[in-house]
Amino acid sequence: MKNKNKKDMHLDVNDIHKYFLLEHDHYSFYAIDIGAEKLSSNHPIVKRCEIIEKTCWASKENFYNYLSKRDLLLLVSFNEEIIGFALASAWMDGVYGIFAGDEVMIIPEYRGKKLTIKLTWLGLYLLTRFYSLTKEIKQLVGFGLSCNPRTMMMIYKRRKLLLESNFSPRSTLSNIAKDYINHLGYKTLTDDDPFFVKGIYPGSHKMLQPINNEYIVTKECPPEFDYKKRGDCMLLAGRHKINVARLIMKLSIPFIFKRVNLDFNNPGWQIWKPENRPLINPAIYASNDK
Repeated sequence: MKNKNKKDMHLDVNDIHKYFLLEHDHYSFYAIDIGAEKLSSNHPIVKRCEIIEKTCWASKENFYNYLSKRDLLLLVSFNEEIIGFALASAWMDGVYGIFAGDEVMIIPEYRGKKLTIKLTWLGLYLLTRFYSLTKEIKQLVGFGLSCNPRTMMMIYKRRKLLLESNFSPRSTLSNIAKDYINHLGYKTLTDDDPFFVKGIYPGSHKMLQPINNEYIVTKECPPEFDYKKRGDCMLLAGRHKINVARLIMKLSIPFIFKRVNLDFNNPGWQIWKPENRPLINPAIYASNDK
């Protein structure tokens, strides 16, 4: 991070406190309901996240336009400085509650501290909690686009814990995935497979650390899958019963955030009460497989 941008990363407590979730290992985590808060393009939080994204890769889309299409913004700060964020989309259709992790960005100085995992699991925990409290949602579906073999491998190793995943999809997951990709306007490598998407993050693979036995997961990909140069992505996906997903989240969060007691009276949790937001972007999704 260039020094001239450091001052732009500093937080005003009044800007951020009302979104607070928890503190762990000197890092503070926050959640913002994008639709409810209606942040402007000049909001200091938006500008800081845009700076972070530019340190990570050269996006093809205007950051504010990209953010405005999402539902949840998660932030992590250190010494009152935003050092990373995650964006997610979420919506409900019938018995399905859907979560899509769209982007996670951490500035280079703070990578390798498992902040990406913590932001992702916090988002999953928050939305799983929300969906289970509605009493209407019976199934949780999660998505994430990635050109990172390390992330692909993480899902691959855990695929048997899911009712279905992108590595063994049935009609339910495939149809929801098709609707999701079509909504985003992305192009898949083949017409009949929604789980491999063309040219999403070009050039970003060069910043990733190599992993051993990468072939274990890449052999699951079609031959034309070019994640290194063109930035093709695997659509990582999974489906589970909401009560099982909630149990997994309740067991995982204390393990990831050791010695942290979740206080649902904290401001960041309150904006996600079902009575305050009974539906999340319901218009963007119509499943073909009920």
